[in-house]
Amino acid sequence: MQFKELISPDKLVSVVQAKAEELLAAITTIDKRLRKSIEGRLRMARRKKLVHYFHVKSPADIVGDYIPQSDVATIKALAQKDYDKCALKELQRELFIVDKFLKEYQPERLNAVYSNLAPERQHFVQSVHLPDEEYAEQWLAVKYSGKGMAADAPLLETSRGERVRSKSEVIIADTLDRLKIPYRYEFPHQLKVRRNSRGRGVAAAIDPAGAALRNPQVNPPDDIRMQSRQPENFCRQGDGSRNLQGSPSENFCRQGNSRKHDSSRRTVAFHPDFTYLNLRTRREFIWEHFGRMDDSEYIAETLGKFETYIANGIFPGETLIFTMENQERPLNPATVEALARKYLL
Repeated sequence: MQFKELISPDKLVSVVQAKAEELLAAITTIDKRLRKSIEGRLRMARRKKLVHYFHVKSPADIVGDYIPQSDVATIKALAQKDYDKCALKELQRELFIVDKFLKEYQPERLNAVYSNLAPERQHFVQSVHLPDEEYAEQWLAVKYSGKGMAADAPLLETSRGERVRSKSEVIIADTLDRLKIPYRYEFPHQLKVRRNSRGRGVAAAIDPAGAALRNPQVNPPDDIRMQSRQPENFCRQGDGSRNLQGSPSENFCRQGNSRKHDSSRRTVAFHPDFTYLNLRTRREFIWEHFGRMDDSEYIAETLGKFETYIANGIFPGETLIFTMENQERPLNPATVEALARKYLL
């Protein structure tokens, strides 16, 4: 079972640093505005239902010069100046606190407690937070069964010697490997799909799969394998597959068994092209590549797959990345790298 960290990867420093930059930028802007502001301050006096404005030009001047209601520019300039002076003090106070925090908060010291141990001692210690390299090793060491290759499938291998199904998948895998982003190829994810109107366990959102089950002559998409058992039986098997959040499937299933069984849905093993790990956030992402977007049946299957992912809480841009291509517009390696850097680094 993969190690579960008690402390999540530190995000506080980057957030606070960004806040410090915002505060400094705001202080600079307001300070420049105050330097160019007109002399004096604004005084207001309410008489019955009317508000009168006065321009107080010196500390000795208590009343100030009356400002006509028509002179909106002067009223606005003085009101802004008074606000800016108060806001500047608060911004400077916040920046002082933030700078002090950044100097004193050193999360790397906690990591050093474990990394400074001798390897022989580390073997017996459960750290509250693992170094990225060790976390990646444990994540990659998870055993699973992929889909396998047909005997007549073309021989296409990635830079790490892994066999894949298309040249585009080679591009994706090699790009992520070059960027040192851990991935699993065709790792199974247990998803819920709707049964069809006849009550059989059909991925109703994915029409080709449903058609295959209704008609034995039609083969289902090769990344969908219907489980022959009900979800409860599958859970008891404990095959080590994991859901997208990285928790063991048996834990997920134990939670599910405590709920009322939903007869309208069935558990299906999806084998997306890639499952990637963002080491910075410890989040897993599914990466699907749709390579035949000029085939109408393939497009229908793709749309159904999107519906299934969304129904299971897997949303594009959050935990789902996808790329597409057709005969006229092949996959652009620059697009792959841009997506990887955006979501996985």
